[in-house]
Amino acid sequence: MSTPSSVVIKTVGWLVQTVTYQNIVDTSTWTTFTNNKRFAWALQQRINLQGIAMEECVLYPQGFAVQETHPPEGFNHRKSLYGGEPVIARFGMPWGIEIHDMWLTTPMTEVQFKRFAGYYANEQLGPAFSSPAEGDSGGYIPYKDFEQVIAARSRIWVGDNMGLTSAELADIEPTVREQPARRLHDVYWGSGEPIASLDLYHVRLCITRCGTNYSTSADPAEWQFWDLSASNPWYCWVPPSIQPMLVTKDKPPFLARMTMERRSKAV
Repeated sequence: MSTPSSVVIKTVGWLVQTVTYQNIVDTSTWTTFTNNKRFAWALQQRINLQGIAMEECVLYPQGFAVQETHPPEGFNHRKSLYGGEPVIARFGMPWGIEIHDMWLTTPMTEVQFKRFAGYYANEQLGPAFSSPAEGDSGGYIPYKDFEQVIAARSRIWVGDNMGLTSAELADIEPTVREQPARRLHDVYWGSGEPIASLDLYHVRLCITRCGTNYSTSADPAEWQFWDLSASNPWYCWVPPSIQPMLVTKDKPPFLARMTMERRSKAV
């Protein structure tokens, strides 16, 4: 008989700005600058399911939620070195952020994180998705099977300048100015397959346009945050979240469970 249960992941809040961005570099699973000059970071967490496996049971997802008290917020007012000296003022890139929350039955690697974030090319390839056969930069194939992506939610926000020019926004007192975010994209995706792996992984991937340079170098490793001082503040706040997944636990027949395990573990 099926037993209702749940698994829960909590993610911390992040403040990306002049003083605190290094904390994100130090505490995240991965961080990188992307091919299109944004800053990306991710946190991967693991839930051990060996006790359920010892009972010869599997988990059947029933639904999940991403619970947050408020949306992200931020402010971006930066300059750029792109195009050579002298420093050129660039105010056309509004603050923005995208957040991807994923439940996976196999862990995500750093290479896979960078592929999703857009480090290698100006395209983002999520787990289980294929790159187009033509017009792409490498013809990537999926790096996970669809069955390994149990559930996911992807959202994108951009800053709203409230009808003000960049100069008018910059004139607002730095301690209170912010750009409210408009949500452009919000989609749930994933297979909803039974979870028959020994571990369940949760990955939160964030990518922001906030305080980053257009370096004169073509090497992403040389891109950096602009103005690492408090003289011209910029920031991005990602709120913490609580993410419960409702599941039922059941003990399927042996052959059915072996099939579920093969699909979960990609063997």
